[in-house]
Amino acid sequence: MDIDSNLKKAREKAMNWVASKGYSSIKATFDEEYNDPKAFISDGEAVLPAITAESETGKSYFEIAQKTSKYQKLITKWKLFSILAKRKNGQFVIFAPHGHKTFAQHIIEKYKIPAKVISI
Repeated sequence: MDIDSNLKKAREKAMNWVASKGYSSIKATFDEEYNDPKAFISDGEAVLPAITAESETGKSYFEIAQKTSKYQKLITKWKLFSILAKRKNGQFVIFAPHGHKTFAQHIIEKYKIPAKVISI
């Protein structure tokens, strides 16, 4: 299976998880059925979460972990989403496809990013 098909499958699993948990106002960057989430500007670049959704308690942000050598950009992005989720009484969830969980876990532990990692 190539990278694109693995990512596509991970995105489908992530969307199914969010929908099955009863979230509403779902927005996703990769699914034409949904509107794009709000973009944030960081260092002159637009930063978008993969998925945003609302629950009874607040707004949550979701990302799909993928190994990368661009650590600083990823750390900044994940910290931003964790702060936003906390401010909006939601949670920051990182979906980890097979082979990416250890990478995601290492990043959030080393840089103290409050996030929940879910294997998909």
